[in-house]
Amino acid sequence: MVLRRLGDKGYIKPSKESAQSSENDVGDEFLIKEREYIQYLEKLAPVVNQMEQSGLLSSEQAHKLAAPLSRILGHAFRFLLGAEMSLFQPEDRLLWSDVFWNLSLDSAIYVNFIEAEMEIRKFLREDIQNRKHQLSEHTCALLEDFLTQASMPRARIQYYATFVTVCI
Repeated sequence: MVLRRLGDKGYIKPSKESAQSSENDVGDEFLIKEREYIQYLEKLAPVVNQMEQSGLLSSEQAHKLAAPLSRILGHAFRFLLGAEMSLFQPEDRLLWSDVFWNLSLDSAIYVNFIEAEMEIRKFLREDIQNRKHQLSEHTCALLEDFLTQASMPRARIQYYATFVTVCI
């Protein structure tokens, strides 16, 4: 029921193969989105390392991102596991509130990463303006990867807040 309401409001799209959204389709789509989020997080750590090696980030800046990122990744795996276990419970035993309660207990780990990401994003914008003609194609690609992927945890927190507001 919770996932159906989320799908009906357009926050989660049902599978393309199904004209009618069933609880399992929407639930499967939720799990797919969680797995994709974890893949983004896994791709971000090497990008941060490459940016440090190329001199775009100082060691301190890279550490500000890498330390909470590894904790967020572990947290995301635990959340996905809880969501998978909850989804396949009978509807009368489906307790999404428990899954999101556990998420909220650990959500402080996002704060350090989001603060560092926003600070570094501002620094990079200023730095790029000063050196934009000196940057190689590879460096520009690294920056693009970082700017795209680093905002994912912030976007995910907003997604979870919407989920909880609409469905629980």
